[in-house]
Amino acid sequence: SMDTPPAPPGAAGLPAGFLDMLAAAQPPPPDPTLVAESELEDDVDGWRLHGQGASDLRTDGVAMLADDAAGTEWYFAAPGKFLGDVSRAYGGVLEFSLGHYHSDSKGRTPPLGNDVVLFSESLSTTLVRKGLVKPWVYSNTFKVHLDTSHQWIDDTTGADASQEALERVLGTLTALRIRGGHYAGRETTWLKHVSIRSAEDASDATTHDL
Repeated sequence: SMDTPPAPPGAAGLPAGFLDMLAAAQPPPPDPTLVAESELEDDVDGWRLHGQGASDLRTDGVAMLADDAAGTEWYFAAPGKFLGDVSRAYGGVLEFSLGHYHSDSKGRTPPLGNDVVLFSESLSTTLVRKGLVKPWVYSNTFKVHLDTSHQWIDDTTGADASQEALERVLGTLTALRIRGGHYAGRETTWLKHVSIRSAEDASDATTHDL
């Protein structure tokens, strides 16, 4: 028969359920698939603005936001923890929530733009995703797959990105940018809950030699 493991020293004097409560209070183990994340509710967390026309990068307790006065192309640019060698994210997902508190389209449908940009300076390569952010949708959460089945385009050639190109860019990532400028007129765009995760099964393949 299985022997019951001995209770920890001093446990006999503790109220029933106390050890269970203590165990439940432990923080959850870290997510092994998480490559990088930014909540962006109370702190811009090292993010910057890239491009022309945007100003006043700030947080309001709910999200990070910035404004533009006219239809300019600008981006939220990720900090260093999202960059460098993130090749293990190939096959994984870039997730973020993005929307508009205010926008003036000036009666024009927003032009199709590069909604997400991956740039490798050492490879002189820019890979982009277009058509993610739909016009007139003022709040959305996006799950952008970091693999070749999901229309990554080489911004220089216009060709679909190969698996090798995407893996190499993720291995030498200089910039990750998420488009903030969408509409022809004035707008206030917000971004929050940005994360990159590797493929779910990547953690299962890891052996833990204790």
